[in-house]
Amino acid sequence: MPGTADIRTEDLHEAFLGLKAGAREIEPGGWWLNQSELTTLGYEAIVRDVAETLEQEGSSADPVLLDWGAGPAFTTYLLEHLGVSTVYYDFEHDFPSYRFVLDQLKGEKRFVDDPIRLPFADGTFDGALSCGVLEHVPDPSASLAEMYRVLKPGGLFFVYHFPNKFSYTEVLAGMIGQANHDLRWTRGQLMREMRGAGFEVVRFDYRYLIPRNLVRFPRLRKAISTHAQGVYGFDRALSRVPVLNVVSNALNCVVRKPHSAPDGFTSRAARRTLERSEW
Repeated sequence: MPGTADIRTEDLHEAFLGLKAGAREIEPGGWWLNQSELTTLGYEAIVRDVAETLEQEGSSADPVLLDWGAGPAFTTYLLEHLGVSTVYYDFEHDFPSYRFVLDQLKGEKRFVDDPIRLPFADGTFDGALSCGVLEHVPDPSASLAEMYRVLKPGGLFFVYHFPNKFSYTEVLAGMIGQANHDLRWTRGQLMREMRGAGFEVVRFDYRYLIPRNLVRFPRLRKAISTHAQGVYGFDRALSRVPVLNVVSNALNCVVRKPHSAPDGFTSRAARRTLERSEW
């Protein structure tokens, strides 16, 4: 994998803008094509973080990553742009903009047959990415068990955008009947679930105190987008402030399948998954 540092932030941003411009010609109303500039910068930071972490802490010189629930595939595309061998995995959607991006991908594309079971052999991947996915699956513990199974010993699982139970924006949205997520965890709950599935926690952080998209406030959204780089940097700084960051929107973490995990080992959650599948 080429050094991620060799690819400038500006080049990654231009690649993302070019991808969206091409998709917009096909499906102008695609939900992901109306992201704010702040949201765009956030996704670019995520894929760069994944690529750099795999490069620095991964157990393989040429890691293969599973982009789990990758939707319109722009994260897969950006990861490939950064030199990460990536397998796209999601339901097969009939959206023109999705098909446009999928056609740009170099790597393998697989589609969901079972909402929990993954169609991959044990120990297939060096890493896996969940970007706003884990909170939407029917059985998070079972999905974590599957993720553990398909990772190699030492493999990394990246979780971004998991809804924070104490998020002030989620609370406000719920008060006006606009709640976005049925499942929200605290930091402690997220860490317990990860450790219960057999993972070791590498790092955790809170993210996003400033709302991302502000669809209902177009003038404020435009003002923030105009100064997106500065606002994004300020938001990252705010998200590191103790106590204040507890009401951030999202929980992010990186966890690892232990290097010492023996062949054939399954965590308690994995065994429950297998038992359920035999009913």
